[in-house]
Amino acid sequence: MTQIVISDAGKAIMEKTHPAGSQECADCGKLNIAGEYFFLKPGLTMGRLCTNCRRTDDKKRADEQAELYRRGEEIPEHTDEITCPWCGYEDQNSGECPDDDDQNECGNCGGIFSYEREVTVTYSSSRVTAPEQDQEVCRVCGCSTHNACVGGCYWVEPGLCSNCEGEEVPDQGEVVCEDYIEERGEEDDESI
Repeated sequence: MTQIVISDAGKAIMEKTHPAGSQECADCGKLNIAGEYFFLKPGLTMGRLCTNCRRTDDKKRADEQAELYRRGEEIPEHTDEITCPWCGYEDQNSGECPDDDDQNECGNCGGIFSYEREVTVTYSSSRVTAPEQDQEVCRVCGCSTHNACVGGCYWVEPGLCSNCEGEEVPDQGEVVCEDYIEERGEEDDESI
């Protein structure tokens, strides 16, 4: 069993957040000592459990679940460990087992069952390089380094893309580049 060592400052905080007698175990009636935390009782019932009653409750729940497996009323799905559907035994070395097995023998009851590892992939991202703050923008059509004209374009000079080379700068918001209008689904509007 792992023993957690708490500093004096940590003990003082725990004693303030969980003063002696502030919590009562819903099963045995024991009051907590200073700094002791009682666990929320699982399920829809209200109350908290002391450490001993929590262990007893967890074992009772596991035994009830195993009985459902033994009677064939439920099968283990989406469990944290490979679980025998005959007796409910959980293989604590599941991570070292192959991804699937059609003829796995239970280490507890000897029953044969199959299992399959289910993997969920998630991603985490972190910043590496900030985006350019002063991004180049075409003075004619408004395309940019990261939002080019349809079909692509390149800079022929600062502030002018290859599709707009030779075009005049439009008056107040008029867009000259036809591809730019079509890409964004905009229609000609006579009121502009």
